[in-house]
Amino acid sequence: MSIAALVDKLWEQPEAIQFVVLTSASSIGAYYIHNFLLLICHYVSFFDRFKIQPRKYPSKTLIFKAILGGFVVWGFTPLLSYLTYLICKANGMPAVHSPTPAPLTGLIHVVLCLLVTDTSFYWSHRMLHHPKLYKHFHKKHHTFIYSAGVASTYASPVENLFNWAGVTLGPALLATHPKVICIYFALRATETVDAHCGYDLPWSPWRYLSGARPHDFHHSHNVGTYGMFWFTWDRICGTDQAYLKHLATTAAARAKVA
Repeated sequence: MSIAALVDKLWEQPEAIQFVVLTSASSIGAYYIHNFLLLICHYVSFFDRFKIQPRKYPSKTLIFKAILGGFVVWGFTPLLSYLTYLICKANGMPAVHSPTPAPLTGLIHVVLCLLVTDTSFYWSHRMLHHPKLYKHFHKKHHTFIYSAGVASTYASPVENLFNWAGVTLGPALLATHPKVICIYFALRATETVDAHCGYDLPWSPWRYLSGARPHDFHHSHNVGTYGMFWFTWDRICGTDQAYLKHLATTAAARAKVA
């Protein structure tokens, strides 16, 4: 069956199935494509110059566990996408086949969704670092001291549910169009992979907001920088102080060598 025939078949299905297929494909596709590109970085020596922690990599056993864990997480994606559909539809989300929003409207919704997610991620992430919660719900994710793209989904079920809720909150509040939600979900998947990739790639668009360095520091030092990509809350709450001190110390050491 051709791709065109599959698309036609999809449009014949109930709207909920259309939504689940489109949003799941956007998230899963973005995640695995990005991780495949990172695999190239790992095996091509040219990219070593961009490694944040030079010559330090997670063990193959841990990588294998994260890959298997990723299959489980993404296996539940259709169910979570259906729950997202129900929540967003109840809050006025337009139909999948309704006219696509103007580009500016779509862009505004994507930006606002990312900001809502960043806020929810900061506070839920910071909460999971509370001593009474950390060892039960977040310690698994911090098994990755030297981060990798597949670490982004290597977390406890509770943490993954927190992350899903934060991603769903923006579109639900804004009644975002399903096609825009697909773009937003793909961007969110690439952002979290980029944050965990272990490389400060100069062409990464996320680098112009924060890039991979702050979250890589969070994994290597297990302190502060709880935000996702827009470190406003870290600045406001002062949870970026350890990271800023680390940057200053690193810069001073490099200047001394030079």
